[in-house]
Amino acid sequence: MRAKFDVEVVREEDRSVYSLWGAVGGVKWETGDHGIGEKILDWGVPEGQDEILRESALPQESNVDVMGGIDYGKGCYVGQELTIRTHHMGVVRKRIVPMMLIPDGEDMPGLGGLRFHGGSLASGLVGGESIKKVGGKRPAGKWLSGVGNLGLGLARLDEMGRWMTEAGEGNDGASSEEFVVEGKGEKEGEVKKIRVRAFPPAWIET
Repeated sequence: MRAKFDVEVVREEDRSVYSLWGAVGGVKWETGDHGIGEKILDWGVPEGQDEILRESALPQESNVDVMGGIDYGKGCYVGQELTIRTHHMGVVRKRIVPMMLIPDGEDMPGLGGLRFHGGSLASGLVGGESIKKVGGKRPAGKWLSGVGNLGLGLARLDEMGRWMTEAGEGNDGASSEEFVVEGKGEKEGEVKKIRVRAFPPAWIET
């Protein structure tokens, strides 16, 4: 504590901020979705247990390594053996990446086509829902959460992340392979398949 400090009586007319906070009570603050869209577009940064799944998410898969959240020189921490082994092997087969939901009738976008259009496609999806290749059986990824037409998903890079090699061969990453995730339809109990495409976040060099 400082040795000397000033104490001042707060006048009635200066209490507007305190009064506002006190009057809100249990009301939840509402924010726009533009900040979320920007976060997803630029970096694909996961946050909270909707996106960093409890008891199943690995640090590298959740991009914690890219964000500087792992100290490989630290002596001991939970999950250390698996984390350091993955680091030394240099192979991360799944990562959380930005994903875009494609409405029916629209062409599949290339690598430069990631855009936030708003809408309500993501509102019909449940976090943790499997993403599958059209005609395939095993999951190629997992939808985590989203807003409008954008979201974050855990993608198997050997399937949904082929842009890591495709772009280096001079193509825009557009693929003939399509992936879908199941969501709620317009009618009660209806299941609708929505096309989804994974995109490289800004920190991945393609």
